[in-house]
Amino acid sequence: MIYLDEQFRAYAEQDAETTRMPWDDTNGFFAGKCDAFIEGYRVVPEGETWIREDGAVFTGLMIAPVVNPTILQALQAVADDTTITQLDAEVVELTYQNVLLELGL
Repeated sequence: MIYLDEQFRAYAEQDAETTRMPWDDTNGFFAGKCDAFIEGYRVVPEGETWIREDGAVFTGLMIAPVVNPTILQALQAVADDTTITQLDAEVVELTYQNVLLELGL
């Protein structure tokens, strides 16, 4: 679930006052993305309208970065590297446990 503020900025979590509108990412655009990546986007849901400061009107569905996409990709790459490192450590530990079981230790 993604949460949107009054300007349709995306958040990975609800705020303490639960004022953000929940939005279900049924197309999976944000699937597997880190919080920093998600929070660098604006999502105007289907049937909603957002008016930019200069008066330009955007009607949903619209998903657009509000942060430089290169920065968002870099943040996602760091998050992916962290996940891979954690998974690698888990695989090593599970392999070690299996060896101990096979040896009866």
